[in-house]
Amino acid sequence: IEDRFRWDVNIGYETKEKRKGSLFISNKNNVKGLEFPFVICLMQGDLDDNLQSRNSIYMMLTRSFITSYFLLPDANGRRIQGIADGIRMVSEKGYLHVKEPSEAEKQILNNAIINRTNIYKSQREIADEIMDELKIVNKSDREKIHKMIGVLYPQETNGEKLYEVIRLNYSLME
Repeated sequence: IEDRFRWDVNIGYETKEKRKGSLFISNKNNVKGLEFPFVICLMQGDLDDNLQSRNSIYMMLTRSFITSYFLLPDANGRRIQGIADGIRMVSEKGYLHVKEPSEAEKQILNNAIINRTNIYKSQREIADEIMDELKIVNKSDREKIHKMIGVLYPQETNGEKLYEVIRLNYSLME
């Protein structure tokens, strides 16, 4: 972006600050609490039913106070058509018609909600809570752990697994 468009770029999850006159780039784990006039969200993988992914998308799309753009790979065409049909129905009729889940589907949904106590927390928030519990206070160590988790376990939000990863890796850092 800097080379092609000659725009100043601010990698927000590294600088942890907004800079006037620059293009702010972030990731799904570092958008909570931010607000911009325009937001462009790029999704690299498939749009799936993963609740954590859906929550991240929602969080990203609600960061703008004027408009948001959501760019997806072409492989999501059929799913996008279903979303577009739903948007059209809401625009034309004022409601979205959905099919009630079967009893088996309801049980699966209930189990997913019960088993996901961290459903609304980002990986970073979960890791921060774990590091607080383990009394890891050094900022440099915390950032190293965040980077390591982001590279090795980018989708992981299971608190127990992250606890073990953080505990073991921190013991190797000491």
